[in-house]
Amino acid sequence: MRKIALAVGLCACSNHSGAKADAGGTADGPPSVDAAMADAGPDAPPVFPPFMLPAAGVDVLFVIDNSLSITDKQVAFASSFASFVAGLDALPGGRPDVHIGFVSTTVGLDSDANYGTSCPNTAPADDGLLHATATVTGCTPPSGLFISDIASSNSRTTNYTGTLDQAMTCIAELGQRGCGFEEPLEAMKRALDGSQTANAGFVRDGAALLVVIFTDEDDASIADPAIFDLQNVGGLSDFRAQPMYAYDCNVPITATPDPATYTGCTPRTGSYLRDTGSYVDFLTSIKDPSLIQVAVIAGGQQDGSPPSSTISTGSVLIPGQSTSQDPALEPTCQFTLDAMTEIARPGIRLLDFTQRLSGHGTFSTICTADYSSTLTAIAGAL
Repeated sequence: MRKIALAVGLCACSNHSGAKADAGGTADGPPSVDAAMADAGPDAPPVFPPFMLPAAGVDVLFVIDNSLSITDKQVAFASSFASFVAGLDALPGGRPDVHIGFVSTTVGLDSDANYGTSCPNTAPADDGLLHATATVTGCTPPSGLFISDIASSNSRTTNYTGTLDQAMTCIAELGQRGCGFEEPLEAMKRALDGSQTANAGFVRDGAALLVVIFTDEDDASIADPAIFDLQNVGGLSDFRAQPMYAYDCNVPITATPDPATYTGCTPRTGSYLRDTGSYVDFLTSIKDPSLIQVAVIAGGQQDGSPPSSTISTGSVLIPGQSTSQDPALEPTCQFTLDAMTEIARPGIRLLDFTQRLSGHGTFSTICTADYSSTLTAIAGAL
């Protein structure tokens, strides 16, 4: 059995796509993933119309991984919110009217299988519920479940104190007590589909919608909870979802403790995980396609480019843990943050999700100690 040697190193590159020329500048870094749709073949989704930022502004939903090993990345991400706000302020019309909300990637398993308190059968405090509790000592959260900043005469009507980036930082660090079966796409849907009645008012008629997903694992949105009752799928770890039933590769993925490499991996459909295309269908059912933007910040390759179709499995020692996960999906990028080695696993399903958005989705690496340029590009693409 093999353990991954986690060499200390920093990948400070990120991949941005979708920034409009009239918004000023181009995106630096590895090639855009949007071009990948050009050769997608007959199963490619229809082309979306160009994005338009309407007078009503934009509702921004941040979906934040709150599983084990994410805390330091959360802090670094939140510390870059000033760049996001500066990007909004630099838009041709200045800062648009905005609603900004945060949800975790934890969703109830809908299963009686025992995966610990972090992965409950039902998760009423998560499941797409907007989080607006202060998570930074001494800060004041907004007076509601989401941040509101709306132009009014010569000023702005807000429900927070201080600056916008301070209000965002106050409620964004959701911790690492959430479920290791990260379900960012399902959490996004539940935040927006009306099932969380407490979220009422967040999504405005006529406003654009920007979804920002921040995670160091791939999406494991479950379609069939019977996955949690399967045997011989890597114990009680997330291996059954990532990668075993997440991908179709050159050969079937098995839960062997021996090191293995798989090629040609694409998102598996019609299985225990919900197809990524269903979430594109959902977004276009609640918003005109011209009003949708999605930005994924997740695990890519070490050079900052999106994940490839090759994955490896073996024994992985997660930073901060004392025992290895075996078998496990091996990380594809790593970096140093506050003198700690951080890792991320390939976001193949999430990349597929952005590509299905036909120019309205971007993919950037999470393996960087500074997310300022990533957030500047995301805001600048509006």
